[in-house]
Amino acid sequence: MVSGKLEDSLFNAVEDAGESAEVAMRMVQLFGYDLDFYTDPRRGDTFRLVVEKKKYEHGETAGYGRILAAEYVNGSRNFKHCCFTIRWAPGVLHRRWESRCKRRFYAHR
Repeated sequence: MVSGKLEDSLFNAVEDAGESAEVAMRMVQLFGYDLDFYTDPRRGDTFRLVVEKKKYEHGETAGYGRILAAEYVNGSRNFKHCCFTIRWAPGVLHRRWESRCKRRFYAHR
C-alpha cells in the first residue's frame, strides 16, 4: 500500500511515500483520462495505491508490477480505479465492478 498527500507535486509526494517516480508516472497514466496532471492537482490532494512490488532478496525494491487499486482525491472529486484479470481481457479496468473492487481495496487499509 502506498499513500500520500500532495504538498507541491505528485512526484515529490510519491517519493516522500518511499517509492520511485515510476509509480507517479504510472498513476498519471492510470488517471490521465480523468485528471489533467498539469493543471488539476492541488496542495492537499491525497492518493492511495495497492501496487505489486518486485523485491531483491535483501528487501530493496527491484521494480513494480500492476497497480491493483488506486484512489486519487482532488478537492471534492474522488477518482477510483481497480485492475483485475478476466479471461478475455487481462488487466482491463472496469468501472462497472467498482463495488467489488472497493471491497478488495479497503481490505488493504
